Amino acid sequence: MRALLGVELPGYRTVDADAGLNDHGDVLSLHFFDLPPDLPAALGDGPALRHRLTHFTAPAVPRG
Repeated sequence: MRALLGVELPGYRTVDADAGLNDHGDVLSLHFFDLPPDLPAALGDGPALRHRLTHFTAPAVPRG
């Protein structure tokens, strides 16, 4: 995983230059898109960014 040099990912083993796999079969892969990020607030406005991303992702989180 060349893009994550110096980052420890316990439990993951490298299976490709940009992909890792753990014993549960979970895959971690990195992809680059040459596009500006589609963020709901400016990076410099941490509180607004956290708030808006929380509301954006909340419907995707199962409750139970």
